[in-house]
Amino acid sequence: MRAALADGTLAQRRIDSYLKLQRESEWIASRTDARVAKARLQKWKTITKSMRAAGGPVKH
Repeated sequence: MRAALADGTLAQRRIDSYLKLQRESEWIASRTDARVAKARLQKWKTITKSMRAAGGPVKH
């Protein structure tokens, strides 16, 4: 994929679109699959805890 992007046979816009579709697919899966939803929740809990520990912005 990197080679195709470098030589111009694959447009950056197509890569961006593909990555967006992947994120959307993961989101939909997390809304229907409890295992994926739990993993997504755990990821954001970890991020929030690290932000709080670092003194970063957290909405109250």
